[in-house]
Amino acid sequence: MLTLSVTAGLGGLLIRDILLARGPIVLRDASFIWSALAAAVIGFFFAGYIARFDRALLGLEALAMGLLATVGTDSALRAGMGALPAIAVGTIVATAGPLFRDILGGDAPQLLRPGVFLGILAVGASMLYVGLDAWTRQPLLAQIAVILIFFLTRMAAVAWGLKTSPAADVSDRVWSFWSRRGPQQ
Repeated sequence: MLTLSVTAGLGGLLIRDILLARGPIVLRDASFIWSALAAAVIGFFFAGYIARFDRALLGLEALAMGLLATVGTDSALRAGMGALPAIAVGTIVATAGPLFRDILGGDAPQLLRPGVFLGILAVGASMLYVGLDAWTRQPLLAQIAVILIFFLTRMAAVAWGLKTSPAADVSDRVWSFWSRRGPQQ
């Protein structure tokens, strides 16, 4: 449980540090590890009670993912990366924790299953942060706005039952289209 908690809680930040070739900065401050360990102990002993607050946990996860998307994107921008690599880093940082949690917990990653708006929102949040940071030149303002928008969008998607659909294989349609055209002369 402790390993799962530390990996899920700090996984995104560890990945950020690796992608930016900075060394594990997040591990240099023991308060991050102590926070993850405290969450694991509380979760272990009070799992039944905590499960009653699934909406609150969903909200906390939305806030955390919005924060991590902006932290990852901002770190990449400040490291001199362009917009597209910064968006990629932000998306990876935001989604790594839930991905690690599901894999180490023995579940199919929620991120990869149809129905859950996580990856799309992480990409959107990272893109929005790049745009707002460039437009406002105020990273804190951009970060707050993106976290709020991420949170509201995630909660609205859950409230309204919005879901992603499974990927559709369109190879047959493409080949059918090309085969109807016949040889070009």
